[in-house]
Amino acid sequence: MIIRDIQVREIFDSRADITLEFEVAGDKARACAGIPAGRSRGGNEVITVDYGRAKSSIDKARKKLIGKSFSSIKSFDEALKELDNTRRKEKIGGNVALGLSVAFTKLLAGEKEPWEVIQKEFFGARKSHESGTNGTNTRKQPAIFANFIEGGAHAKNNLDIQEYLVVAESGKSIRDTIKKLITLYRKLHLQIEKSHRLHTIPIGDEGGIDENFRDNFKPIQILTKLIKSEKLEREFKIGLDAAANHFQKGKEYTLKGKKLERKELQEIYKTYKDETGLLYSIEDPFGEKDEDGFRELQAECEDLLIIGDDITTTDPETIERAAKEKLITGVIIKPNQIGTVTETCEAIQAAKNNNLKFVISHRAGETEGVFIIQLARASSADGVKIGAPYRERIDKYNELLRLYE
Repeated sequence: MIIRDIQVREIFDSRADITLEFEVAGDKARACAGIPAGRSRGGNEVITVDYGRAKSSIDKARKKLIGKSFSSIKSFDEALKELDNTRRKEKIGGNVALGLSVAFTKLLAGEKEPWEVIQKEFFGARKSHESGTNGTNTRKQPAIFANFIEGGAHAKNNLDIQEYLVVAESGKSIRDTIKKLITLYRKLHLQIEKSHRLHTIPIGDEGGIDENFRDNFKPIQILTKLIKSEKLEREFKIGLDAAANHFQKGKEYTLKGKKLERKELQEIYKTYKDETGLLYSIEDPFGEKDEDGFRELQAECEDLLIIGDDITTTDPETIERAAKEKLITGVIIKPNQIGTVTETCEAIQAAKNNNLKFVISHRAGETEGVFIIQLARASSADGVKIGAPYRERIDKYNELLRLYE
């Protein structure tokens, strides 16, 4: 594949904030990739540059890439690494590196699906995508982490916890699962409208409800009751993204104005788990530097999935260390935390090698792109975290239908 041109342009994300789209052209085709942006960011994520710096980076990249032939994603990403070998992509910008890498991956795929090219290059040929002898589809379907209620940095309400998720196991039919999620989401809206006497429901960054609640446990109680009333407790569980960086100061945490020591916060999480009976996972339950908090909670709640995001930032070495030190049992994978498709796949492989469940995730400021679903399909992801089944996030749900039915 010979590169003939690369471009960058400003576009708008789901919050109507400016983000960037990158285009890579070959002899007969071209491909684009819009890059999302996170509002809640880990301290070790790659840097994001604005249009001015991105344009300067593209000018440098042209000299390195145009006229050159690349036969694999790795070879293209290696050329990007030669332009910027810093951990956080401080020379060209992490969003520039990822935009070019994803656009090239799409271009290289041609008439194939991007997931097929990624799977073959990074994860080997798999039989999981083939149909079984009885004609049923045997490919591994990811659990869907759907954001139903938002707080923290994603909302304007009084909740400290950032996301209250419904975790749906796909089972035999992903279409059926998505339909049930949409129905449950609509019923939650009707319930909140009635109980809070609202004419319209305020919505957070990712499509979840952005409304004040009595305390941080109330949304868990509401979701638990709703799931049980629909008799979905065998299929649907509850997940939390605490995003504890945002309510940690020094060694203390603050929930609803009350200062807490680490051990007190651990007890609150254990109470949530015991009282609901449906709590499946907690993401970033402590600040990214509070490793003892992660370690102690995992030891005390072995049946709870403890997921790292800000603490791991899609970095292969960090993921491996966190697993070996028993800080986490699951990990979030966000391509724009690390910078290229190759590095993202290396992070996924680190999770696989250490028996961690891995969840491919969107960002708060999303584009209409569905590349993360292609990545999930290629890697046989354990889960996808894609916001509420609503508005612009529905594109990801539709791509799940297309790739997994």
